[in-house]
Amino acid sequence: MYKILVISDTHGRKRSMFKLVDRISDADRIFHLGDLVGDAMDLESVVDIPVDYVAGNCDFYENRVPQRKIVEILGKKFYLCHGHHEGVKYSLRNLEHLIDENDYDCVLFGHTHMSHMSYHKEKIILNPGSISSPRDGKKPSFAIIQIDEKGRIYATLSHI
Repeated sequence: MYKILVISDTHGRKRSMFKLVDRISDADRIFHLGDLVGDAMDLESVVDIPVDYVAGNCDFYENRVPQRKIVEILGKKFYLCHGHHEGVKYSLRNLEHLIDENDYDCVLFGHTHMSHMSYHKEKIILNPGSISSPRDGKKPSFAIIQIDEKGRIYATLSHI
């Protein structure tokens, strides 16, 4: 099984992020969905697995980092964004259109600080929530995505 740790909206609270990465030590890759990319860069400098990240709305100072990224792993296409440009606070319709137009297997976003997982045409739409400041009345959260040997994708949301 290929394992991806998905986090978002760390907002400079790196201690929680590093503790989580120590706890999920068998991850093959990490996705950080913005706010703050500096946190993702710090993480990238200390782990020996790939870290993919995108800029969020609070990362306006960092114009070298893409606001959207497509990552292919084991034949599966992942669309990473923070979500502010996609209007995720109002609707997930734009994310559904991305799946329809590009056949992404999984669309990942942050921004709302609220964990969410749903399906559109059997494709996953996922927000890991925030490990620093959740806004849904729940504990800090993250997601794990796994790809099995048959290419099936499994996603779970977890709380710290």
